[in-house]
Amino acid sequence: MTNVIYNIDIPDGPNNPSQDQPKMKTNTNSLKSLIEIDHIGFGNNQGGYHNIIHQPPQVSDPGVIAGVGQTYTKTISGDQQLFYESGLGVIGQISNPSGLVIRAAANFIVVATVITPQNYFNIDTALGVGVIRNAMGVYTINFINALPNAFYFPVGNSSVGPVGFSFLTTTSMLVSFNNAITGALADPPFAAIVVFG
Repeated sequence: MTNVIYNIDIPDGPNNPSQDQPKMKTNTNSLKSLIEIDHIGFGNNQGGYHNIIHQPPQVSDPGVIAGVGQTYTKTISGDQQLFYESGLGVIGQISNPSGLVIRAAANFIVVATVITPQNYFNIDTALGVGVIRNAMGVYTINFINALPNAFYFPVGNSSVGPVGFSFLTTTSMLVSFNNAITGALADPPFAAIVVFG
């Protein structure tokens, strides 16, 4: 979008209104074009929506505004990244230079073959739906929303030992847990899985 023309310091009077009309017409048309490009709507309790927000990169993190959160961009390794700073000054990077994001996550416990979800993301918490025990130490994890492709990066840990992944599809994957001492398949009292993609 190019910069819009806007006239300021139009005199209140005494002035011939016909002299001001071209300036006012320019202002009206400029505002109309700006709103059509940048805003979806006004007049709601959220104050309108923006289609695209451009933020020039900051040289350093901005100063804290007590009680007010703020987003900003900053250049990291030659690429502009998005950050959020809370009203308490806690800074978190929102964007990821690699382009990888968390697509799914599961944190669960298993007691006497019964799976109890602790914290799930993009995985159904209903018993026998999101995480299914197929056999001792072998589980299927089903995603609520399909992943963009089957070439994702699952990682995990468990309280029994190594975690293995196989049969990766866009909608599910097979996870196995092995005892760290014997190598045999074992149900994990605790397990955590994260899928990046």
